[in-house]
Amino acid sequence: MVQISKQYINTIEDGVRVEQTIDLNSIIRIIKKRYKLIFFVFLFSVLLMVLVNLKSSPVYEASATLRITQKQGLGNSLLSEFSGASSFMTKELMATYAEMLTSRSVVQTMIDKSWSPVRLDEKKPVYSSYVGLITTTPVRDTQILKVSVRGGSPEEAKLRTNVLITAFIDRLAMLSQEDQKTVRKFIGVRLNEIQRELDKAEAILTAYKTDNKIVSPSDEAKALLEAVVNLDRIDAENEVKTISAQAQLDTANAQLASEAPGFVASSQLIEQYKSKIADLEVQKTMLMQQYTAKHPQVIGVQAALDELKKNLKIEANNIATSNAPSANPVHVGLVQAKILAESTVEAGRAQKNAIKRESESRLKKLGMMPGKESKLIQLMRDAKVTEQMYLMMSQRYEEARINEVMTPRDVRIVDEAVAPDNYIAPKEKFNLLVGAIIGLIVAFFLAFTLEYFNRTIRNSDDVEHFLKLPVLGQIPDYSVKQRNFYGRMNKSKHGREYSNRL
Repeated sequence: MVQISKQYINTIEDGVRVEQTIDLNSIIRIIKKRYKLIFFVFLFSVLLMVLVNLKSSPVYEASATLRITQKQGLGNSLLSEFSGASSFMTKELMATYAEMLTSRSVVQTMIDKSWSPVRLDEKKPVYSSYVGLITTTPVRDTQILKVSVRGGSPEEAKLRTNVLITAFIDRLAMLSQEDQKTVRKFIGVRLNEIQRELDKAEAILTAYKTDNKIVSPSDEAKALLEAVVNLDRIDAENEVKTISAQAQLDTANAQLASEAPGFVASSQLIEQYKSKIADLEVQKTMLMQQYTAKHPQVIGVQAALDELKKNLKIEANNIATSNAPSANPVHVGLVQAKILAESTVEAGRAQKNAIKRESESRLKKLGMMPGKESKLIQLMRDAKVTEQMYLMMSQRYEEARINEVMTPRDVRIVDEAVAPDNYIAPKEKFNLLVGAIIGLIVAFFLAFTLEYFNRTIRNSDDVEHFLKLPVLGQIPDYSVKQRNFYGRMNKSKHGREYSNRL
């Protein structure tokens, strides 16, 4: 063994470290020195991954594709209000439906219809154990939503996927039908009232013409009547829109009543948007008395209205997402629908008041005409307005009635799930590669760590490496065994020399 001076040993023990430079030669030296440790750690990691691959059960994944489109028509359900703006309506609708696919009601239906116990004492799976098996992936820049479900066999994965899609569409249809049923009933009651008003107005007009022997008013009276009737038409359209919004608002409030008592889904910014929308609706109504819809001023006001409504929808979505007490997408959609319906109702009321003021101004001019003619115009106006209201309300009622029995038209199955040929897990080659990489990293880390903390000097190479001093010579270490060995050698040598001399 190498003997070094006490001075050098004391220097190391006192903690005076010599600056080291890690170069390629040092790395090679450490690897050669610790190659057994590196090899066994690497081998252990690889064997561990082999064991994991052998113990893991195969997992299969089946996929189906859906096409998501925007809802059309006047009698849409509350779910049509999910979108933030028309420019990204489909994108947000897809995100909403992706969340609904993993909702408790849909997944629980999938469990009920696809699970079959292997043993008599086997417990039924719960929602939390199945929701992690579902993956929804929107295909970028398309209307396609890919839905994948994992299972323990190809047939199980296929069954789960198809059952999940069916349960989702059924749930969507149920929500839409419940909403349309409420809207239909609400409009139906109002339609019956308007029909009675129309019959009464026509009967009074006919009786007045017969009693006073008047067929039609003068040209001047007709012009004023046309202007008033135009205002009444706008008022009728506004009332229909307001009634539909009120029906949606009542439905949303009814469904939210038990979920979020005392919750107010609003903000100062939303109130400002509502007020500005109401003002612009009034301004647009006044402009429509003088110009057509293609006039620059009307187009400008309409553009400002569209921008405000877009911002309102975005803010409503933010409020519904951040403040709603539940992460359920249906609940979030109801909160958003409530905000948008409130805005429509408030704007409709403001517009109605503006139309009323303008109508009163026109009616004053009609009141200056001869008594019989003025009365005739008033009765004709009442009958005409009631007729327009009846026609528009009938259209809304028919749309709501049809939508109530229809399945959702915004979701279509493009491809149903089929049994996969290969399993997706475990990934043997990938796992082995990961195990090999981790093994090498851990092995080299241990080797270099042990070498870093090892300060033992065993030979002349260590002296030159750690102390950076030249080796002038080596002194043999005569231990007891070594002295005995050399003593026997010397005796043997002297004995041979003596024999030779003899």
